[in-house]
Amino acid sequence: MSDNDIEKQIKTIDGKLYALLIKRTELVKKNPYPLKIENILGYEAKEIRQMLKSHKGDFPEYVLAKILREILSASANLTEKIKIAAYGDEKDIVLLNYIQEHFGSYIDVFMLSSYSQVFNMVSTHETDLAIVPSDNHEMNIKPWWNTLLADKKKESLNIVAKLPFILSSNNIPENEMYVLALSPADASGIDNSIFAIETEVDVSHSTIIETLAELGFSEAKIAATTNFEETKYSLVEVKGFVKAETMHKMEKPKVFKNLQLAGTYAKSIAL
Repeated sequence: MSDNDIEKQIKTIDGKLYALLIKRTELVKKNPYPLKIENILGYEAKEIRQMLKSHKGDFPEYVLAKILREILSASANLTEKIKIAAYGDEKDIVLLNYIQEHFGSYIDVFMLSSYSQVFNMVSTHETDLAIVPSDNHEMNIKPWWNTLLADKKKESLNIVAKLPFILSSNNIPENEMYVLALSPADASGIDNSIFAIETEVDVSHSTIIETLAELGFSEAKIAATTNFEETKYSLVEVKGFVKAETMHKMEKPKVFKNLQLAGTYAKSIAL
C-alpha cells in the first residue's frame, strides 16, 4: 500500500469520526441527560473505565481517556452551561486547568476568595458545583468541611468528585480538589467515601482510623485535619460507596463528637 493510499484512508477515518461525533451530539440533544451534573459524574467515570477495559492497540490510554472525558463534558453542557464556583485566585492557572480538564472548556467558572462565598453560590443555585482544595488553606479558622458537619437537611452540600480524575504517571498532581453539590453523587462502581469528623484535640489519627475500622470502614486515610480552639476537625476517606441509610442506622462512637458522611466520589484512574 502506497503512502498516498494510507493518507486517503486516514482522511476517510477522520471524516467518519467527525460524522459520528455530530450524530452523537444530535442524539444527546434529542434525549438530554436526565440527571443533575453531580449524578452524571459517576456514570461518566464508569463509561471511561469500561472503554479503557476494552481498549486494544497502540493509541495511548491516557489520551483516549481525556478525549472521552471531553466528549462527555461537552455533551453535559449542550443544554445549559455548567456553572462552577471555585475557591482560588483568578491567576491560578493550575486550578483552572484542572477544572477545565474535567468539565471541559465550555463552562463558566467564578473564582472566589472565601469558602463561604463559594458555598453560598451553590446553596442559592447560582452555580451547579463548588470546587475547593482538599486541605484547609486558611489557618486559624474553622475548616471548610465544618459546613458538612451540620445535620443533613433536604438540600445540603455533598462531596461528589475529586480532581484530577485521570492521572498520568508522568504528571503527579500538585494539588487535589473536591467538587461539591447540593445532591449526593451516584455510585460509579469503584468509589471512595468521605467522613467529616469532629473530636477532641488530643484524639490521634490512629484512633480515628481504628474506630472507623471497628465500624466496618476499611482503608481509612486522613485526607485533611486541623485544630480550632478545643476541637480537631478531620476529613477522612474510606474505601467503598457508603449510603446515607448506613449512617442513619449506625450508632456514633463516643470518641467522635460528630460524624457525618461528607460525600462520595469515583476513584481516580491512573494511567
